[in-house]
Amino acid sequence: MHVEDGYTPGDSFGAWTMVGQVTCGQSDEWEKKLSKVKGPAWGDRLNSVLEPQAFLAVLHHVERNHLEHLVTGSKKVVLDRLRLTRMLGSLSADEESILDAVSGAPITSVVSRL
Repeated sequence: MHVEDGYTPGDSFGAWTMVGQVTCGQSDEWEKKLSKVKGPAWGDRLNSVLEPQAFLAVLHHVERNHLEHLVTGSKKVVLDRLRLTRMLGSLSADEESILDAVSGAPITSVVSRL
């Protein structure tokens, strides 16, 4: 099944719709960027029966505690490089080695809590 299989032109019933922001910004900008994604407003504009899934895509790895902070209490999704890579159907041995090394590396948090 492909993503495009979820969409039939002219048929908004059950169609998959995602709207989002993509950013190169650092973690202190993500909450602000994510708040700009307004699923209900886009649903109205697109005449969608279902509310579009709102997302934020970032180039960086999102630490688990920061991810929880960003999405708790919302219906929004954060997509980061490492989690998207894990969803690939197959990786070469070199890609798997790099992914394992990066995933296993210690991460120093630069996110401050208010």
